[in-house]
Amino acid sequence: MKYLFLGAGPSQISPIVYLKNKGVKNIYTLDNNRKNIGHKYAKKSFDISILDTESIITVIKKHKIQCVLSYGSDIGAISQSILSQEGQFKNPDQSIRKLTNKYLFRKFLNETNVQ
Repeated sequence: MKYLFLGAGPSQISPIVYLKNKGVKNIYTLDNNRKNIGHKYAKKSFDISILDTESIITVIKKHKIQCVLSYGSDIGAISQSILSQEGQFKNPDQSIRKLTNKYLFRKFLNETNVQ
């Protein structure tokens, strides 16, 4: 399986390192900061903003990525949900937007009496 991580910053590397330690070799990172530490664990890294979903789709198709992950990044989660419309990635855009916007999330909690 090929994994693409949206983001490679210090707070985002724990799942990357975990997979690497488990022997996973097909780890790709995507982040517009070339100095981020997560890139050193990747088989290949891409200097692309995690908001640039058009370019991310190109990377996914070219490298036949099977799993897109966003860890510790709200905007990465939004991009991941947009990408779900392109393939087998299962994060509906509406739910991610609701979960990453504290006002929408509070409204959802109040409307559903979940607390």
